[in-house]
Order: sequence, then structure tokens, then C-alpha cells
Amino acid sequence: MPGFCHAYELLGGVFAKTFSSGSIDHNQSGSRRFISSWLPSSSAPGHTLVRNDIGISTRDFAIDPSQDLIAFVQSDDDLVNNSNYTAVHIRTISSNVKHPEASSPILRTLTPSIMTSAFIQIVDDVIGMMFWMELDNPRITIWNWKTGQILVDRDGDDLPTHISDFSSISNRAYMITRGIDGGSIQVFTFGENQHEIVHVASLSLPLLKSRHFVHCAIHTGPFVARCPPNTPFWTNQEERIYVHGHRVVFPLQSSSTQVMGFNVRRSKRHVFPPQPGSKASVEVIDYPILPDCLFPSPIETNLPYRVCRRDELEGFSGVMIDEQRLVGLKSPSFADGDMKDLHVFTF
Repeated sequence: MPGFCHAYELLGGVFAKTFSSGSIDHNQSGSRRFISSWLPSSSAPGHTLVRNDIGISTRDFAIDPSQDLIAFVQSDDDLVNNSNYTAVHIRTISSNVKHPEASSPILRTLTPSIMTSAFIQIVDDVIGMMFWMELDNPRITIWNWKTGQILVDRDGDDLPTHISDFSSISNRAYMITRGIDGGSIQVFTFGENQHEIVHVASLSLPLLKSRHFVHCAIHTGPFVARCPPNTPFWTNQEERIYVHGHRVVFPLQSSSTQVMGFNVRRSKRHVFPPQPGSKASVEVIDYPILPDCLFPSPIETNLPYRVCRRDELEGFSGVMIDEQRLVGLKSPSFADGDMKDLHVFTF
């Protein structure tokens, strides 16, 4: 997967990125080149699609391979003389044309100044985006991409202050994080118009030691609207946590890789005996106790989890996971770097 990366995503067995052929030009905020790779699994080979010019310069994108859907956030490189709106192009991954279920090829919202950064996410029939503009606070806009209707459009006084992050929970709910007053997660639901937004919950962190500054980052997903190809079985999205659970993967300083799985029944803490010839260790931790490095006293949670460490996955600066595979990224693994190779491990 050569090329200097602007943005990338792994979803539904597809790894995709926008990229440039040479080093990053910091005078350009976007890229016109796109590559998508249907990764191999234990039951199917993979294939790759490369587009050297998608027709627009794009800052960020989101995909849902189960709907053959991609949403490109158009960068200001293409809007020099008409930058009073933000444009999101709704296309198919397979052919780079307007998606047949979209009533309009472009979603727009008026903006008073140039966008400086953005995050976009697809959940079934909606596309949500949080973005920043010059000298402005963040703005959150959510569209029904099929009808083109704006369902949520909030900025300024319509949003809480000190927002750190934004992410969807479902196609009719989202959450934001705030770093003020000790940190919190705020949950909102919305309906079919901008008057149906409801603040349903505020979830506060435990009391913190006074010397700590709070920055809350969140991420949810993957969200796919339909059953991906070669999936052994499928269930309602509302019930998915009971089927395959939620997992988080990250590299350790020791160069091994750790996977944390949260679909674990409450049970006595135990360690699985190692298998002959295996470099993996598995442990189930019940009633985890968080150390008092952040809090005035230890905090006990009721969320058991399984920890799996694999020493053979060494040398990766970044790792990702989906329902059927682990993906290792060679250095550097972040935007503005040349990703080079992907290493795919199936299970």
C-alpha cells in the first residue's frame, strides 16, 4: 500500500486510504488519489482497486463496503473561489459515481470560513461529521445521505463548550466528550428533523486528582448496514455485542501486541494455560481495579475483559482489528506517512 497517507480506514474487511505519490505538499489540504483493498480472510482471497484521480481533492472520507458507499469530504483546494459551504460527495466504492440510493450526489452545509480539520462517519442511512473552521468552535452536522436532509446542524451556542471529540452510537444517536469539570461523555438522540434533538444523558468521570488535565477521545464502530461477504453469520446491529463482542487492539512498548475483548461473562479471574508452540498468553480479568495514579483512590469497575498478548506480532507501529483479522502497519502508521506494507493475520 505505497504512497504518503492523507486519511485511512478499515471497515467491513476493506482497508482504504487517500494518498499522494510523493512527499506531502503542506500547501495542499487534500488528495485526489484513492486505494481500497478487500483484505484476505480465512475463507476468501483479497483484491485491490486503485484510482489515480477521483475527480476532486478530498480532506477526509468514510466508507461502508456493505452498501458500496463512500463519502468524500471535499478539501478547500477545489473551493478557492467558492468556500462558503462544506461539500460531501456520495459515491460508490466500486465505480466512483453517484450512489444510486442518494437523491443528490453532494451534501452541503453553509460555512462562514475555511475548514481546518474534520472527522466523518457513516452509520446506515446517516453521515455525521464534526469539523472546525478558522477561529471557530467545532460544528456537528448529520445528514440523511439518501434524502439529502440535514438532521443535526449545531455550532456556537447550540453546542456545549470545550468539546474534545464526537462519535456516533447508532443511526439516531451520537455522543460528545468534554474536558471541562473533570471530563464527561454527553449522549444525544435525534429524529427526522433538526427540532428532534434530545440530550438524554451526561456520564461523568470519577473525581480526578487536581493536577490532571482531561482530554477525552472516543471511537465507535465498525458500523456496516448489511452483512459483509463471506461472513459466517449475521445478527441485528442492536444485538452485535452479544455475538462477537467489542475488541480493542494496540501495540505494547515490549513490541508485542495486545487485544482486549469485552464480551466476557462475569467469572472468577483466571489465566488460560499456554498451548504448546504458541506465543500467545490469554487472561480473563474480572472486577478490574484501576490504580490511583489518576484518581484519589482506586476505582473498581464491573466490566470484565479478556486480554490476549501475542509476541509474534512484532515490529508494527500500528495495529487494527475487525471481525475476521488482525492488520499490522509498518512504520509510520499515521497520516502524512508512507504506510508501505499491510500484514494481515486471519482468525
